[in-house]
Amino acid sequence: MNVPLIRRLEASHSYAVLLGVILVSLIFQSSAPDERWSRVVIVALQACTLLLALWTSRTPERDFRWGLVAAASALVATLILVSSDNPKLHNGGVLVVGALVVLVVPAVVAHGVFHGIRTRGRVTLQAAYGALCVYLLVGMLFAFCFGAVAVLQHGALFSNGTEGDLQDHLYFSFITITTVGYGDLAPAGDLARSLSILEALIGQLYLVTVVAVIVGNLGRARAS
Repeated sequence: MNVPLIRRLEASHSYAVLLGVILVSLIFQSSAPDERWSRVVIVALQACTLLLALWTSRTPERDFRWGLVAAASALVATLILVSSDNPKLHNGGVLVVGALVVLVVPAVVAHGVFHGIRTRGRVTLQAAYGALCVYLLVGMLFAFCFGAVAVLQHGALFSNGTEGDLQDHLYFSFITITTVGYGDLAPAGDLARSLSILEALIGQLYLVTVVAVIVGNLGRARAS
């Protein structure tokens, strides 16, 4: 196999591509109407993200097949849920499915990043892209969780008496994980507040540990 072909194959396993897909998914979620069809598209994007993460992380063929099964099952479950006339079932159920799909992806990416560091013996730009992917995925995961809480719990999600929509949940999740806290939205209820505390802690600890270490050691050889 010639060198240019090898380089093209290596480039196809790029966390930069995965980061781009995640950003596309976030843009769609922040602009799509809160309709049934948009929920199907959102889950489809998460399923594609899962498969791309498995491919980029060079997972074994058996694990990739399981990923295909999980992605297909998520899409089928979403189509069944959106056909329901029960608002809580088709809204909350789809959000739970989306959260379950997104929950797997950070673990896949993290495994691939650390495996790449061990294999190459140094921290590369791909590891930095992967770390950013995990950070965005965690924010997206909590957005799904806040949405599910808004639908399934009794009472409003926010202290202003509203449950919010897709855009509100995503916005609130990322101002929480970054600890910006503009104050226009605040969680109401024990579960929503507990999720907010957990997300804020995860977000800050992740930035000052994982991201800081990866960026600080970018390009350096890994210690033996």
